[in-house]
Amino acid sequence: MKRFWWIAFVVACSGKGDPVRTNPVRSITVTVSAPQVVVGQTAQATAVLRDAAGTVVTDQVLTWTAISPTIASVDANGVITGLQAGTAVIRASSGTVSTDGSIVVVNPKAASIVFARDTATVFLPGGSVQLFATVKDSAGNVIQNPTIFWQSTAPLIASVNALGLVTPLAVGTTTIRASLDGQLATAVVTVRATPNANAPTVTAIAPASLLRPGASYVLTGNNFAPTTSGNAVVVDGVAATVTAASMTSLSVTLPTSGFPCEPTHGVYLQVTANGLVGATATTLQAANQRTLLPGQSVIVTNAAEVRCNEIVAPAGRYVVSVYNAGRQSVTPSTSAPVQFQVRGAVPATAASASVVAEAPPRARWNVAVPRIGGGAFDDAELLRRLRLHDMAHAEIQRRNLENLRANAAAIRAAAAARPRLALARTASAMGTLGAITQLKVPNLDAGNFCQSSVPVGARTAYVGQHALILEDTASTYNGAPTLAGQMDSTYASIGQEFDTVMWPILTGDFGNPLAMDAQLSGTGKVVMLFSPKVNAMQSGTVLGFVVSCDFSPVSQQPSSNVGEYFYAVVPTSAAPGYTSANGRAAWLRLMRGTVIHEVKHITAYGERLSRGLPLEEYSWEEGMARGVEELYARAAFYKTPQRSDATYAATLACDLRYTTPGPCLDRPLLMLRHFDALYTFAGQTEYVSPLGRTFAGDQTFYATSWAMERWSADQFGAPESQFYKDWTTSTSTGVANFERSTGRPWEESLGEWSLAMYLDDVPGFTPADTRLAFPGYNLPNMWLGMCSDLGPCVNPNTGNQLYPSSDPWTVHTTSFGNFLTSLNLSSGSFALFDLSGTAVPRQLIELKTIVGGDPPPTVRLAIVRVQ
Repeated sequence: MKRFWWIAFVVACSGKGDPVRTNPVRSITVTVSAPQVVVGQTAQATAVLRDAAGTVVTDQVLTWTAISPTIASVDANGVITGLQAGTAVIRASSGTVSTDGSIVVVNPKAASIVFARDTATVFLPGGSVQLFATVKDSAGNVIQNPTIFWQSTAPLIASVNALGLVTPLAVGTTTIRASLDGQLATAVVTVRATPNANAPTVTAIAPASLLRPGASYVLTGNNFAPTTSGNAVVVDGVAATVTAASMTSLSVTLPTSGFPCEPTHGVYLQVTANGLVGATATTLQAANQRTLLPGQSVIVTNAAEVRCNEIVAPAGRYVVSVYNAGRQSVTPSTSAPVQFQVRGAVPATAASASVVAEAPPRARWNVAVPRIGGGAFDDAELLRRLRLHDMAHAEIQRRNLENLRANAAAIRAAAAARPRLALARTASAMGTLGAITQLKVPNLDAGNFCQSSVPVGARTAYVGQHALILEDTASTYNGAPTLAGQMDSTYASIGQEFDTVMWPILTGDFGNPLAMDAQLSGTGKVVMLFSPKVNAMQSGTVLGFVVSCDFSPVSQQPSSNVGEYFYAVVPTSAAPGYTSANGRAAWLRLMRGTVIHEVKHITAYGERLSRGLPLEEYSWEEGMARGVEELYARAAFYKTPQRSDATYAATLACDLRYTTPGPCLDRPLLMLRHFDALYTFAGQTEYVSPLGRTFAGDQTFYATSWAMERWSADQFGAPESQFYKDWTTSTSTGVANFERSTGRPWEESLGEWSLAMYLDDVPGFTPADTRLAFPGYNLPNMWLGMCSDLGPCVNPNTGNQLYPSSDPWTVHTTSFGNFLTSLNLSSGSFALFDLSGTAVPRQLIELKTIVGGDPPPTVRLAIVRVQ
């Protein structure tokens, strides 16, 4: 027995011919060096064999097989060679065990596509034509089975399938395009009616041979069918409706839609009757015609007319504004820009060979500042700080409005029931010079500043007719002494200016800042609290602010001081003059405009709360606050009346020369912020909006909403004081308030305003519509002045590049011809196209989606002929 086992063992181990031995390979893992391979190139396949225990087996025979031999081959070493495009399967085998792997074989990049013929004629009915395209790579090798994208430029005339087979549909001409890897071949295919003496014939079209969508015509001719159903009439591939028929006359109506948006061009009117086809040449005008003399304009507000418009016999210069007339307020989370394309086209005989390149954006300030030292650096640093302030202020305003909207009813109820006597005692104490009152500064850094505050002891430093000014008694800030107790004369100058200059503007043009005072503190005055606590908030970006929670009782919102309060920073340096940005003089320069801006917000809150009115949208309210700054500047310093077309010399020039002895000395910062933001806006009209912030860092809406309100006050408001007051106390808000104030639809005004901003005071342009102007200011002169003082317009070698051009506008400048531009516009945004060049018969302007449909429903169009 033992001997038999030994013999069996030897047999089992003896190798060749052994009937007992089995293949130790139980699994094969296949990997390929790359997921795809180009035809003619190679990739390496690798196989790992393992036994039942997972141990790698190396002494067994491995065989490679191509399962898709027409796609790729594989040699004994696993080298894969791509043969033609497709997915190839290769198999690794050892004995009875096998595993498949795959690789995608792709064609090389196409270097050329050529048709065997570039013209073809096909007849109706029943014909077709096959187009063949040869594709070669960069080495001149023919690519087998290329994946070609086929397209008919007039799919209603003839269609083309994925193999290049062209099927005629209507009499006319189309271009068949074959494209791959950026290469293109074209062939012109003409579709004709098969000649037949009995085919329908059209001899006349009445009332005219110029066909328009939606119009009705009478066709005179021969060989028509005697019934309406026996005739089929097609114009440029689009079916018309036959309403009456005889053997010699047809009455037809063209559909209002379905025709491609193309320049007015020759087409065929096709009649099919009794199985035969006849056609006659005529002209189709699918676009809305716009014939303009220099200075004339058209604002296309009818949504049905927006898509397809044609400028007739354009010559000289035209400006087109394409804009989103959406009405909703814009925030970074709700800007939701609409996407579409603007296409320009001219008749084929006038068409340029290629799409016109777009003009790149002009240079704008990128927040970089000039070299340290000198006025240029100081101006740049100031503008940087002011922009940061505007960003922070916008967020405070958003939170204020949210709070008021959520608590307006509770505020009114509490005000009606509030005991007046206790409040009057607090008011009386504050009204005594030198008195110390315990107040709160709402904590702007808290999640809810109406619930969190910082207590301060406040000393009354000024008591005026309409203002109380209180100073925080804190003697240090960031470990350094404050100017507490040393600012009384400065506070007095602010208070006196508020009482004598600002108060009449606020009450005469907007409303009563103390509209709710009888239900609040009863001071009869606006309270201004200056505290270093404010300096420490929001990383030092805030100059001053108001909070809506001050209209609530403390029981509802603990941060409330129950009154009309304004909170602001204090100067922190005793340096003389303007030698320090944190000194008294620099602080006062910024604070004067800040005071009237913030009290304007108090006015809006109080007037609307006291009247039970909804609160204004934040962008329009900020525009109004910039507006009160403007009225303050004009009344106290510029001395410019309404609609004066004010120049840079009469306005901003002094704002920048505040250290120069003479009339500009110690001039507060007045309107540089307005025009700084407008300059930025001009360079990015497609990305910002007067309806609010389109992104978190956007602060241009302060100026653009002001500019719209200023434009509307000048165009429609007489006098402007009534215009602003009516706006403040209107039952409407937002765009509806704008429409109420102008008496014009928003869709129209936005187009006019966009053109007015760009073309205001342009030499040689006299608008027939006076609304295409900005009467308050000479905008080109303002840009030139800014570029001269804070840019290179006077001295090209200056290091000061805050305003690098006297023309800040970013526009799509192009010649008449063919062009295509993709746009993304938020509500209130617009894009400008400046067209000029060699005269052409017609210039088409089409607005469409990327896939060719109608543009978004809020998109509108404005066209003006400049010269």
